[in-house]
Amino acid sequence: MDHYYHVFNSVVQFIGILSVDGVILDCNESSLSIIDKPKEEIVGHFFWQTPWWDHTPELANKLKVSIFEAAKGETIRFEAIHIDVSGNERFIDFSIKPVKDEVGNVQFLIPEAATLQKLRKLTMLFTRVSSNIKNFLKNPVMLC
Repeated sequence: MDHYYHVFNSVVQFIGILSVDGVILDCNESSLSIIDKPKEEIVGHFFWQTPWWDHTPELANKLKVSIFEAAKGETIRFEAIHIDVSGNERFIDFSIKPVKDEVGNVQFLIPEAATLQKLRKLTMLFTRVSSNIKNFLKNPVMLC
């Protein structure tokens, strides 16, 4: 069990363990770092009612629906935006995976998220540059 916690808390991804109805049973240190809350304030609460998700009611509702789908055995994945403790947007690739017993019953859920910051920033930069090039080609400026 000791090895489990060392691995669980040393990965850079945000990982947790949820009951099938969406209550947080455990979460790793990486996930807690962006909300600056101790584990004791998070464990035992519905996942969609935590600081990771409560900044946008639509996003919290999407998560709630996704948890119920995952509890039926589906793996769910989507992109989301979290607001970290400093107020910065954090773009993430999020998934919820059901963990089943030997007869196929879902026992608990694993939420996992990876940051997409660099990819998202590059995409936004590419979009701006592309837009600037299109505008220039529509309205070329003569340089002398």
